[in-house]
Order: sequence, then structure tokens, then C-alpha cells
Amino acid sequence: MVAPPPIIVLAFFCGTSIARSASPGPARPAKPAPIAADARHKQLTFRNRPRVVRSGRMRRMNMSTSQPGTEIGYTWPIRVYYEDTDAGGIVFYANYLKFFERARTEWLRACGVDQHRLAEENDAIFIVRSTAVDYRAPARLDDIVKIISRIERLGRASVDFVQEAWREGTLLATGSVRIGCVDRATLRPAAIPPSVLAALRHGPGTSESAD
Repeated sequence: MVAPPPIIVLAFFCGTSIARSASPGPARPAKPAPIAADARHKQLTFRNRPRVVRSGRMRRMNMSTSQPGTEIGYTWPIRVYYEDTDAGGIVFYANYLKFFERARTEWLRACGVDQHRLAEENDAIFIVRSTAVDYRAPARLDDIVKIISRIERLGRASVDFVQEAWREGTLLATGSVRIGCVDRATLRPAAIPPSVLAALRHGPGTSESAD
């Protein structure tokens, strides 16, 4: 069999090459339209929102506040001194924890609980397990701040408080505090003595849901 002339093979090869190059290729995806500036800002803002992490073992305490003029719970007044304020002339945020601590101590005293006797006779003390404060308005020098304390939950070994700081009809801060009873030597959880538990259950500022 005689091979075809080289010129025919070359022509056939070139024609095939031209046909392939002329055939339409795969369609390119359309370029997305540019995001408007305000839409891009919303997307970035959404991505940068902080996550809220909740612990499965901790129950969120009720932070509801009482209405102005309704002093639900045990009330203890505190005057603001220079030492309580910061460079801006307002009460330093951490000092509200001190105010709440003083009010809880006076509440225990009003319940008839002597913490020295609790430690000596039962080898038990109260410690703070967790706390959170929400700040609403500032207090200033010479202000009279009323701390209102009430029990949110009363357990066998712990007590949940809700405390509020008021100046007349203005709510300054709201705090939730969990107090735990522990062994004085080992600092391990211990049951609240029955006599102390009864005093707390019937003391001032104990809500109906505390039992």
C-alpha cells in the first residue's frame, strides 16, 4: 500500500488543528459582582461578633432587678468615700464587689449567723465560688448607695445571691454571687449546718424559690 503524499498528511493535520482550536471551550464561570461597601461591612461585622460560651454545669442566675422604691430583700446603706473612687471621680468598678461583700456580711449577722462560731464549732466557712456584675450607672463621692441583697437559691452546700446597688431611684449595678460552704482545713465542699440553713431560709431577703 502506497503511503499518501506528505503534503496531504500535512494538510489533514493542519485542518484538524484548526478545527480544534475553533471549537468552543468550557464556559468560564461568571465573575461575581462586587460586594457593596455597606454589605461588606455587615459581613465583616457578623464574622467578628464574639461567641457566647456557656458552661453546661453552671446555671445562669436570675438577674432581674426590683423596681425603684421597692426594696425587696435586705438593705444596707454605704457612703462613697474618696478611697472608693478612681481617677475619673466615680466608684472604681471592683469596689462594688466590696460593697456587696459588706452587705452579705451584715445580712448574715441579721440572720443570726456568727461566722466565727461557724468556723470554730463546725469547721466550716463561706467562700465565693463565682460572681458577675452588670454596671448601669456611676456612683460618686459622698453618694449614699443602698445595697439590696436577696437569696435566689438556697442549696445544701451553696447559696446564690442577687444584689443590687441603688442611689435613690437609680440602679447603679446588679451582681450575682454564688457562695459555697467548705471545710476550713481542706477547703472541700461541706454541707451547711442545719441550724445555719434554717436561719438562712427564714432570714431577711429570702425569696419563695430559695427552698
